[in-house]
Amino acid sequence: MKNGAKQTFVVIFALVIITIGVLGLMLPLLPGIALLILGLLLLSMYNPKVESWLNKLTYKYPPARAFADTMKKFIERIIGRP
Repeated sequence: MKNGAKQTFVVIFALVIITIGVLGLMLPLLPGIALLILGLLLLSMYNPKVESWLNKLTYKYPPARAFADTMKKFIERIIGRP
């Protein structure tokens, strides 16, 4: 897959995950916070502003930081680095 197509796919997938995460905040069966962090991690691969904001947010909450670090390694292993 070419880099531009890969970037477009990842950004669209991230926006879908974030949308499901927002729904998860309202519905009791979906893990909203985890999906929001996952979507933001995907977006942060291509947007430095999102990466900076996510780092500031997860710095305040150590359990979220540990989850974000684990998921970032998992994402990089599957998708690769941008």
